[in-house]
Amino acid sequence: MRRPGRRAGGYTGACVRVLSVGVAILLAGSGSGSGSARADTPDLEPIEREVRALIRVYDENASNQDAAHRRRRRAVAHRLGALPTPTSRKQLLRIVKDDPGPRVRIAAMTALGTIADLDAMKKLLTLVVRSDEELLGSTFAGAVARCADPEAARWLALQLPRIRDAGVRLAVVEALGSLRVREAEPALLALEVGPRALGSPALRYECLRALGRIGGRTACRVLLLAARSKQKARRLAAAEMLLTCERDERTLAAMRVLLGDPDVLVHEQAARSVGEARLMELVPELIALLENGRLRVKHEAQKSLRAITGRDLGYVPETWRQWWKARSEGRLDAAGNLADGSGFSVPKYYDFKVFSDRLLFVVDVSESMKIGDGRVTRIDVAGRQLLKTIGELREPTQFNVITFAGSPNFWEKGLKPATETHRRRAARWVSKQLLPRGGTNTYDTLLRALHENPELDTLYLLSDGLPTAGKATVPEQILARVRDLNRLRRVRIHTIALLLGAPPDEERGGVGETADMTDFMRRLAEQNGGTFIEIRSAPP
Repeated sequence: MRRPGRRAGGYTGACVRVLSVGVAILLAGSGSGSGSARADTPDLEPIEREVRALIRVYDENASNQDAAHRRRRRAVAHRLGALPTPTSRKQLLRIVKDDPGPRVRIAAMTALGTIADLDAMKKLLTLVVRSDEELLGSTFAGAVARCADPEAARWLALQLPRIRDAGVRLAVVEALGSLRVREAEPALLALEVGPRALGSPALRYECLRALGRIGGRTACRVLLLAARSKQKARRLAAAEMLLTCERDERTLAAMRVLLGDPDVLVHEQAARSVGEARLMELVPELIALLENGRLRVKHEAQKSLRAITGRDLGYVPETWRQWWKARSEGRLDAAGNLADGSGFSVPKYYDFKVFSDRLLFVVDVSESMKIGDGRVTRIDVAGRQLLKTIGELREPTQFNVITFAGSPNFWEKGLKPATETHRRRAARWVSKQLLPRGGTNTYDTLLRALHENPELDTLYLLSDGLPTAGKATVPEQILARVRDLNRLRRVRIHTIALLLGAPPDEERGGVGETADMTDFMRRLAEQNGGTFIEIRSAPP
């Protein structure tokens, strides 16, 4: 096996040396005799020599559209982002406009955002505004989030009032919030509360989040008003951002209102924010949330109580009330503890404790699920664990199950109570579905799962490969659309990569389809409030 930094695949040692280790590994299999990448131009600066070597590598891989050549072009684009020269900018723009591979174009756009000086920012925004490709607009905010050029950030703020496309406008608002551009405040206020305020809940939500990140008295006044708004999106943003303001009596009073908000997502977010801020003053309101009917809210309130108090007293409100009263009266023992009164347990699904009572299991049954380790197959492991968890569910939990290959199959229309009858019926249905076949239609499955289960708050996605079927198969496109759809839904998406029988990533130098798939699954979870895990051996 070739190792990073060695001469391989016809490339000279000089060419490999000018590339980062990760790029060198990817390019090792290219097979072209690129002797032209020698450092034979001593009059050029080293950074420019590297840029030109990378462009040659890109051109050598441009005509072939198989997966390996696309990965090499992506690697070149990533590396060019670390080399801010006019030549690298020009090449990255060329890639964004002309490369036939969507993931290569996204890599180039992200690299341009990494450079993100004024010239790069102007070219990038012009490209996004003029393009009719949705994927470029949805990538813009993340691409420029690390811009370190204040002049470029200020220029971007001045463009916001001129942007007419709703998707691009939303992306620019997100970017300005990430960059904390104070000069953006007037334009954000105009979109949020001014006479030009637009009706999109997502836009108003992102404007308030951006104002909260920028900070200042005006932002705090707007967030205080948003906490009492009739619009859920505005109250949700206030619950998330209000504690970035000065924590005076008005702020605490507004947070108390949000903790008692009738909308589940709003008071759940308020509980999370109070825990992150370690606000001892709001402990009684968190204790009250332990009586809330939704399990996800109880879990969030209990986590915040642990974070604030340093105590783990479980989920029974009365136990926490006794502790709070004893603390207020100075009657705690030397350790400051009471006995654990949790009286509370939840099922497990792989390494996850199932802190949800509105959940959906989504399980891949595509052809590759036949793969195994010689003892059991992936489909065996998936079925065994799913049936075990379904058997542990109890009312008032509601659940549903989807299996998918080329298309999704639903056990039921909507969530069903976890009665003994429903658990038995679900188990019989799952057993009949465990027949690997077809491709991997992740996109259509996720969209239907979110659309057709309106009460859902937690989704577990198990898969073993990249999307290969459906209306969208490009991972970045799926991530962007799911994120947009889930922006105000807040369904927590946990992901499980079932890689039983797959060779370790290091055998491929950390690249290949397995690495791409785990990256996709990891980002899907991170962007939707969930956790990602890999399973490479059969659980006991």
